[in-house]
Amino acid sequence: MRDWLIIVADYLKLISQIITALAAIATVMKKRKAKGKSPNRHSK
Repeated sequence: MRDWLIIVADYLKLISQIITALAAIATVMKKRKAKGKSPNRHSK
């Protein structure tokens, strides 16, 4: 009777992994854009 709970939990884990991956890609893209625009290279 609780098989759907396991399925939902697996979907939530997958979704959270996708969200974290997208967030990481977004931060990398922002950093790359910032590096190209800003003359300040010492700030991390």
